[in-house]
Amino acid sequence: MKFKVPKDEILIPLQHISKIANSKSIPILSGVFITVDPELMILVGGDSNNMMRYELSKDKFTFMKSGSVVLPIDKLFEIIKKMDEDWIQVELLENDCVHIVSGDSNFRLVGMDAGEYPQVRLDHSGIPIELNGEVLKVLINQTIYAVSSREDNPLLTGVHIKLNDKSVCFTACDRHRVARMTVMLASGVSAENIISGKALVDIKHILKDDLPVHINFLEQRMLFKQGSLTYAVTPMEGKYPNIEKMISMESSSKVVVSTPKLLRSLERSMIISDSSMGFITTMQINNDHLRISCQSDNGYMDENIVLESATNDIFEIKCNVKFALDALKTIRTEKTAIHYNRNQKLIVFKPHEQESALHLIMGALK
Repeated sequence: MKFKVPKDEILIPLQHISKIANSKSIPILSGVFITVDPELMILVGGDSNNMMRYELSKDKFTFMKSGSVVLPIDKLFEIIKKMDEDWIQVELLENDCVHIVSGDSNFRLVGMDAGEYPQVRLDHSGIPIELNGEVLKVLINQTIYAVSSREDNPLLTGVHIKLNDKSVCFTACDRHRVARMTVMLASGVSAENIISGKALVDIKHILKDDLPVHINFLEQRMLFKQGSLTYAVTPMEGKYPNIEKMISMESSSKVVVSTPKLLRSLERSMIISDSSMGFITTMQINNDHLRISCQSDNGYMDENIVLESATNDIFEIKCNVKFALDALKTIRTEKTAIHYNRNQKLIVFKPHEQESALHLIMGALK
């Protein structure tokens, strides 16, 4: 194996792969698999759950000799990142060692046998659905904040992705709040998976806004492909909790409030709220205004926001202000609709005049 490649063409793939190819228990999965032929260079890396593959077409590198090797990703990435020249030459020697040259810099790096690297199915069989990169990022951003950080119920650390013939829906829940967003999509396919929140954050950071993403639901993998990148994620095992009854609650009332005003008011409440008491803040709807108040050992705050739409109801709920802020920061409309039911201690935030997203927060127990 021998090739020359521009530093910029190989550095970003190595950077992305290095974030997931860090297995401590399986040494070969701490490396990046590299194979080269006259038409294509392929770089593959990952752990026992997720795998990433980059393809560089023949116009992206200079081919000299075919071959394959596995190289320690952390060392290879650091070597190439610190090279001063624009071109890197890599040559496979005996015993899986490689010679790396750039300008006056020479490295010899000990690799591993490519034949020992696990084979992972990364082909897109069937009919993939297609989403714009920006749309997929919005789906992730609108829901990822509500995944659980506790491992006592592992499924809640993931996002439930459900596809039917008309839409794709992302849902996250941590027992205290629910975030859901739906995008209309005529796919003609029905499928569902639970994908770890960490994997979706990695995907979000890698994707480009202006390119389509092809998504395949396979039996043991979920594939995300954009351009030269394929990211294969192993779904979490189990059935996602049924939260439909909670989400489909009949709201007896709805008010509309300025999103920036509500956000800033809750941010001020956060200053006074106490973490040891669950960041409790009181929200009270009373006719034409929304009252935000908070009392703790830190002090007291109280302020009113004039509602954009009035109501004859009086409703009060104590909730975790941090949860409310997480939800409101995802809302991009100037106005937020607050749905509530006086018989239920929960509220739902929605972008005004948009039914595609909802953010539900349970009332605090104290």
